[in-house]
Amino acid sequence: MGLKQEKFNPSILLLILMVSVFGHGVTSSICDNGLCSCFPRYKNITSVDCSCNLTKQGFDFTAADFGMQFHEVRNFYVTDCDDGVVFRTNAFRDLGKLQNLYLGKVRKVEFESGVFQRLARLSLQNIQDVKFGERAFMGARDLYSIEIHRATIPRLHSHSLFDVRGLYSLELDEVALHHVEKDAVKIDFRHPESYVLVNNCTIGNIESKGIILKAKNFSMTKSALDGLSSDAVNIISSDLIQTSESNFGKNLEKNAINMVAPVVNIRSNTFKLLPKGIIEGIKFEENKKIIFINNTVYDIDTDNILDGMSSLIKIAEIKGNHFPCSCSIRVPHQALREFSQNNFCTIKCNITLSDFGALIEDRKVCTLNKSEPDESEICSSVVNSTPDQRRGRTPSYFRTTQITTKMNKTVNSSERIQFIPVLLFCVLFTVVIES
Repeated sequence: MGLKQEKFNPSILLLILMVSVFGHGVTSSICDNGLCSCFPRYKNITSVDCSCNLTKQGFDFTAADFGMQFHEVRNFYVTDCDDGVVFRTNAFRDLGKLQNLYLGKVRKVEFESGVFQRLARLSLQNIQDVKFGERAFMGARDLYSIEIHRATIPRLHSHSLFDVRGLYSLELDEVALHHVEKDAVKIDFRHPESYVLVNNCTIGNIESKGIILKAKNFSMTKSALDGLSSDAVNIISSDLIQTSESNFGKNLEKNAINMVAPVVNIRSNTFKLLPKGIIEGIKFEENKKIIFINNTVYDIDTDNILDGMSSLIKIAEIKGNHFPCSCSIRVPHQALREFSQNNFCTIKCNITLSDFGALIEDRKVCTLNKSEPDESEICSSVVNSTPDQRRGRTPSYFRTTQITTKMNKTVNSSERIQFIPVLLFCVLFTVVIES
């Protein structure tokens, strides 16, 4: 035994101690064993690139996985993971200069609370399941942008993206968001040129005060919303809120979406149902603008809708829309002539609301005490059809996004036909226009 001890090389013991004390075992477990590629490899590492499928397992990152040699890391990549990736609380505690975290082609990603000490840009692409823990970005100083592309978020828990300040941009593209709990998202961008882009997303089941955003510009295109509780989405913009080519379902409660902006531009959308009682608190000023153009509405609650709506119709820009028509409510096409002439019934033939009102007055439709007009009867009663005003390009008020107006002229004749001469988008949205 004594001879063996004399042959032991002290330098080996010193090396083991150095790795244990200064590297926390990281150099051997991450950079040397094929789990991740590190550059430079041993000292002052600036870039880490991990691929799960090379090791046939996922990653469970903790603070113990990183040591002093990772203090200079700017870029961290995790790709190609058929398994999951978990970032534990304080996992990036020692990565004080981290700028970019990119994850792509990963089956499941989970962020626990307080993962980051510093982060500038988060990019998630092609993720089947994303989970943000409570206050996941707590301590993420200088967070500049969040980009999520082709991902599914089954549930955003309370305080997932809460009290995040200073962002420049939030971009969601092809994201399915199934459930949003109360107080899940609260982001105050504060950057003078900040923006939120939501494109081709499906968002549903948002609880009250689930989403609160404050940015310069907000744009949503080609997306679908349904299952929104009262006061579910609150958007405050210092410049523009624009919604286009999106679908709104039947399950939207009163005051589901609240918006504050100098310009609210709602165009080329489809509304399955506009609920009643969402017009309280609307304010207009001469230097503000509301646009409601080229939208299609299939159904609307009619109880107590007319009160106070005529003045709103005269102020907002409303044209090229298709609204439901009904015999039960007379059309004041004389009092609201411009509105009635520039909007249409949601039926297969192209008839203006003005023409529909005239047909009622001439008793050519809505006879025999019927509450619902016969579509073929309406169309056959119109000698000269009104030219379609819904085609063509319309100017975009969003400086970075050009939108081409597209509407499908095919209408299901089995849909319920109603008309109510109101500012219909105010029925869905509480729009507060203020200085």
